[in-house]
Amino acid sequence: MNYLTEAQLAEMAETGFNTYMMTADNAATMRSIREHSIDEFGIKPNKTAVFRAYTEAKSMYRTASDRIKKELAQ
Repeated sequence: MNYLTEAQLAEMAETGFNTYMMTADNAATMRSIREHSIDEFGIKPNKTAVFRAYTEAKSMYRTASDRIKKELAQ
């Protein structure tokens, strides 16, 4: 069994963030995270790894969204 490293999970989260920014689709985001792991690392991630990367991607999205809203409010 292969385990994903923190760096790989962060890379998966970045992919998820970019997908969510372009699609705003939760299912597409989860799918892109899963596919990234398979394509780039040759590791089929378990549900926990996908959800962890997804949660981080959504957090990145909320942070970016809040920053943009503050900039627009000024």
